[in-house]
Amino acid sequence: MPMNDLLARHQLARLNAQNAASPEDRATFAGLEAYYAERIEAWREALDLPRAGWPAASDSPAARAD
Repeated sequence: MPMNDLLARHQLARLNAQNAASPEDRATFAGLEAYYAERIEAWREALDLPRAGWPAASDSPAARAD
């Protein structure tokens, strides 16, 4: 799944959890949020990116490859 889709689905799951009509729905959406967060974290780790934000241009994997 493309990263933009993962980020969008994570955000939607978070919003749905916050606005859930029942505790069961809240738990379901919170589980989805955690699932997408794990996939995003795995993607960041695979590319050696920081856990939060974006690396400085000189710290990016592409810059280190040169």
